[in-house]
Amino acid sequence: MATNKEIILRERLRLLDEGAIGTTGRQIKLRREDGTEIYVPEPEEIHTYSGWLGRGRRVKHGERATASFLIWKHKDPCIRKDKTTGAEVELGERMFLTETFFFRVDQTEPLDGSRLDNKNTYTDRSEKEESYDVCMG
Repeated sequence: MATNKEIILRERLRLLDEGAIGTTGRQIKLRREDGTEIYVPEPEEIHTYSGWLGRGRRVKHGERATASFLIWKHKDPCIRKDKTTGAEVELGERMFLTETFFFRVDQTEPLDGSRLDNKNTYTDRSEKEESYDVCMG
C-alpha cells in the first residue's frame, strides 16, 4: 500500500511527463525496484487547497484544480452506542481513499496579499538533495 507521499510524487512525475506542470530546475534521485538509482527533473510542487493555506498561500478565485486523484484520509476514532447492548463502543482509527484536488503555486497567492514575481520564488523546503524510493518500471 503506497503512502500519500509516494502517491503524490508518482502523480507529480506523471503530470510533468504530460506537460501539465513544470519543473523546479532541480534533480531528484529515484530508486527503482531493482535497486538502481536514477536522477530525474524534480516536478514542481502541487498541494491541496488546505495544503496551500498551511504554507501561507490561498488558491486564487476561479482557479480549477490542475489534477485530482485518490489519496489516503485519516478518520479519528469515534464512540458509538451498540444497538443491542446500549454500551458505548470505541471504533478505531480508519483510513480510506478519497478524491483530492491539487493546485500549482502559480494558481495561488500569498495570504498577506503580496504577489510573486515568478512562480519559482516559492519554496517550502531546503535546497538539499531529496531521494525517493519509488517503484519505477
